[in-house]
Amino acid sequence: MKKTIIAATLAALSANTLALDAPSTETVDRYTDTIGMTRTVKTAKTSYQNCGSAVQVNGSTVVVNPMRDSVLDTDNLQCAINTAQRNDIRLVQIKGNRDNDQYFMVNQPIVVEGWTGEIQGVNMDKTLLIGQSEGPVFEVINSNLKISRMEIRGEMGIAMRPRQSRINSCQNDVSFLNVDRVSIESAYGVTDVGVAEDGCDSLLLGQLTVNRSEFDSGEVGVFVANAGAGFQLNSTFNYFYADPERRAVQSGLVAIHSSVTANVSGNEFAFGEWSVYMGSDLENERPRSSWSITKNKVLSTSKDKLAAIGVYEENTVSVDISSNNLSHVFADSFWNNISIINNNFSKSRSEYWDVSIDGATATVTANNRLDSIRLYGTFDSTVNQPGVRTQYQYNENLLSR
Repeated sequence: MKKTIIAATLAALSANTLALDAPSTETVDRYTDTIGMTRTVKTAKTSYQNCGSAVQVNGSTVVVNPMRDSVLDTDNLQCAINTAQRNDIRLVQIKGNRDNDQYFMVNQPIVVEGWTGEIQGVNMDKTLLIGQSEGPVFEVINSNLKISRMEIRGEMGIAMRPRQSRINSCQNDVSFLNVDRVSIESAYGVTDVGVAEDGCDSLLLGQLTVNRSEFDSGEVGVFVANAGAGFQLNSTFNYFYADPERRAVQSGLVAIHSSVTANVSGNEFAFGEWSVYMGSDLENERPRSSWSITKNKVLSTSKDKLAAIGVYEENTVSVDISSNNLSHVFADSFWNNISIINNNFSKSRSEYWDVSIDGATATVTANNRLDSIRLYGTFDSTVNQPGVRTQYQYNENLLSR
């Protein structure tokens, strides 16, 4: 199951080809990354006087208004960000009111590279950006960026990646992205994809924070791959939702081939398959991650689907799963320390164990409405769940009461 999820996610990302036609006033850098995506980076040569009447500089703020009447807003948005960067302005405000047909249409990624600032809409109900390409609406490179108060629709929402120069020299790159109060309706909401090939790694370092945002109908809400050691992942008070009649949903939050410190707290997952999934299926790979998954609500939109937390990663330092409302926890990994404490269980699929752990050091205690536990090949584990149906196989130094 885990390899199917990883393969399907990477295959879907690699199918998105970005073919951009830039104006003659811009330089273009094209390359293909390791998951097969053709990337194009634009560097505008114009100053803000040439952006057009929809872009205005108001003191320390660049303001962008939508063009309306089905006119594309791509160049105006890109010009506004380039203007802010060239003039050391830290705020780009995106106006408009979709209730009055004032929204933004984008036919290629808006690239933010090397800028510290914020792209701010009015709120999630007023500011709307519609992506018309198969690529992301925003592409973030080597920046310290906040994107807030808007709705984004398209095949992909927001993507982080390393600079091409770093990829060419097999060096890591750093970005910080804060997605705050953003509603994203797309197959892939927020993606953070570094580059890892045989003999050459260009991993992403830094931080991704997603707060009080909504992910609707996506195959993956937040997707992290090839993040380097020390990368901080925060997902707090978000709502992950998908209607199973509209799209085959896989996961809310996925992190693979990464070494992260993750805080997943206060989220609500209401969709078909996985709530949080961390995995690694590369040979000889040794991610070093630490996860805190607390106070989340995990629901299933269909009785035929799981509402589960999955851990498929070798040499994770620790996974703390506590005070959640959920249905299942699956762990298949060696040398992990996994704590499952004080959760409220609600079974979604009777043929699965509520808790199933292979090859880890586990602590399972003080959980409510827990019906079944399976431990296989664990080390120094502790189970304190009186009256719960439990199966033990090939465990060492097991303490059970």
